Amino acid sequence: MWASKQGFELPNGLLVLDGSNHVRVEAVGSEFRVFANGELAFAVIDTTLPDPGQVGLFLVASGNLKQGDEDIVYFDNLRIYAPAPVTPDPAPEATVTEGATPAGTPAAATPEADVTAPAVVATEPAPATPAAPGVTVVLRDGFDDSASGWEVGDYDGGVVGYGDGYYFITADLEDEVMWGEAGRWFSGIAVEFDVTAVRGPENDLVGYGMKCGIPGDDREVQGYGVFVSADGEYALFRIIKKPEGEIGNNYEPLVDWTASAAIKQGYVTNHLRIECTGNALVLYINDELVDVAQVEGEIEGDIALAAVSFTEETAEVHFEDLVIYLAGGMVPPAPTAPAAPLPVTTEVEAVVAADALNVRGGPGAGYARVGSVAAGDRLPVLGRDARCSWLYVRTPAGNGWVSGTYIDLTASCDLVPIKEIAAAPAPVATPAAPQPVAAPPASGVIADFERFGTWRRGDESWATFTQSGEEVHGGSFSGKLAYDFPANAPEGRNYVVFLNRMPIGGQPATLRIWVYGDGSKSFLNVWVKDATGQIWQFTFGQIQHTGWREMSAPLNPALDWPVQPIGGSATALTYPLALEALVLDYPENRAASGVIYLDDLTAR
Repeated sequence: MWASKQGFELPNGLLVLDGSNHVRVEAVGSEFRVFANGELAFAVIDTTLPDPGQVGLFLVASGNLKQGDEDIVYFDNLRIYAPAPVTPDPAPEATVTEGATPAGTPAAATPEADVTAPAVVATEPAPATPAAPGVTVVLRDGFDDSASGWEVGDYDGGVVGYGDGYYFITADLEDEVMWGEAGRWFSGIAVEFDVTAVRGPENDLVGYGMKCGIPGDDREVQGYGVFVSADGEYALFRIIKKPEGEIGNNYEPLVDWTASAAIKQGYVTNHLRIECTGNALVLYINDELVDVAQVEGEIEGDIALAAVSFTEETAEVHFEDLVIYLAGGMVPPAPTAPAAPLPVTTEVEAVVAADALNVRGGPGAGYARVGSVAAGDRLPVLGRDARCSWLYVRTPAGNGWVSGTYIDLTASCDLVPIKEIAAAPAPVATPAAPQPVAAPPASGVIADFERFGTWRRGDESWATFTQSGEEVHGGSFSGKLAYDFPANAPEGRNYVVFLNRMPIGGQPATLRIWVYGDGSKSFLNVWVKDATGQIWQFTFGQIQHTGWREMSAPLNPALDWPVQPIGGSATALTYPLALEALVLDYPENRAASGVIYLDDLTAR
């Protein structure tokens, strides 16, 4: 006897008619998931599934067959393996389907004014070991398509919407969270994205992050919030609806504001991974596990990207390269030894999902690049780290590590043996100072332009600065600066500024950058902010060459123009430092246009 748990209607375009389809079926405990051609088709819960049980292949004949006709289906390349661990049985209605919204769930609503509540006693979360992330991508969004479904609106508290390859939020009111919802229903997910604080108060009092488990109704718990501040702290909250008659929500700390060295401070880019899975919130910042908080019940509902200003000054935050995938397991209440890897019974391949992906010498962004791979490349997986965050793969140029965020696996990560990992490279020490700056991602490296971030142009509009693969010195990308200076620029403003604050580790005497020159004789300058808040202009010199050449900028305030303090009269440089901007200064008043490329900015 057959009992239907899910009808046969699938999303349009998911199956190839009259052709070959790749099907994956997961049956673990009471969870039953069906994937067609790499996309999650549906998931259901059936507590009557036998465990263990038999596996069979079958064909249901079409209903319009005539006598003597037959339907034929061919099965090929069958593989059976153990999938990643799953959560304990959720309630029957807890399913995950890409883009699905349960009946009765309202569309994204106008945000209410969320005011941070007074401090309360934080609940101390039990230490936990996160389960290995799953390999099933639910949503990937580079925010290039303004019709991808995220909330767009201009409200009393700020604006949410799409920019050029990013999603932005402006928060106008002090201590009031502004957010934009995805308009989808999720359960058991991990969310990764790059986030950049673009503008806000001088003292970096800007917060950003994500809300998850948004129910879409008026229940008491309105979800959970994970926030990071540009001045180096993070917090995890339970969001509680205010009493009847009051508007908005209260944020009750699960983990109150806590400083973390993993956060790159200031108006720079951080990479966040937030897991809302089972009964836990898990926060990673720049690939480092920062904190875990347990909650009551399973987290499910909509998600939202969020920002907040902690002063009366407007804050603006940009979100880029968002990926949502099934997290694959509930965080256990106490540390447990990692399970022994299953023996490899079939070759697992990593299919590159990004346009270009760095191959590194170790499992982390701090290791040196040893190569790159392109979208669609299929790489045999030889090993992994304990969490499947990084994969050791074979490439035509040799073996190396790639980030699992931008990879689709052809089989469960549990089939890949854990590889012994050498110690990570030691970070550059940063001296203590009144305004500490976090260490850069790799020793001496300030920007390699692989993860481009947000470069904000100043008041002069004579140029653009974008990520490019056209001319590259190292890795897969460089920064392309295309300029078009007018004749007799007003007030002598024949220059253009691109702002992006980045930490500079140690006490370097020189900055170096590789420049693909055009022989224009323009000055390439750099603005550096020191520990007192003074901004200095130093220079790499005039671009008199063509092709690639490394240029140097001595950090010596005693040198002649164009070295000078910007908006001040200081005479000495105080460490630690932060990059503030790159500047192209054209020394003549005639019109000029051209293109230069910048790569591998380092401090020595």
